[in-house]
Amino acid sequence: MQIISMPQSNAFTLPGGKIFITDTLIREADSTEEILRVLAHEAGHYQKRHILQGVIRGSFLTLSLNFLTGDFSQFVLIDPNTLSRIVGLQFDRGLEKEADTYAVETLKGLGIGSNGVIHFFEKMKKKYRYRSSCPRIYVDPPSG
Repeated sequence: MQIISMPQSNAFTLPGGKIFITDTLIREADSTEEILRVLAHEAGHYQKRHILQGVIRGSFLTLSLNFLTGDFSQFVLIDPNTLSRIVGLQFDRGLEKEADTYAVETLKGLGIGSNGVIHFFEKMKKKYRYRSSCPRIYVDPPSG
């Protein structure tokens, strides 16, 4: 896991399983359990191979567009923020629910409840309600 400095409250996982969490998310969380729930959700994306699925879909889309336009300049280096957007755009509600289920089961196995976590996502949803830059995780908050 790596903490990164960003103005948005967010967390994401890259291929290989490395989880990034923003310092803003940590500051906005009311408890350690809220942070653990977010981390468990991200671990669920990795364990269920959602990251790989997202990268494959994103790569296919990018390659298709590049073949249509003849522009291959995008294959230089991609920073983690850009990659997280590519991967994040590929997660549908079904994958989010699957990651939520993984997180709830994992936390339950550790003796940590998931009730307080819903409060965190509701708080973030309310905070980002009128912002066009609302992180996707708050648009489709965890189920369960």
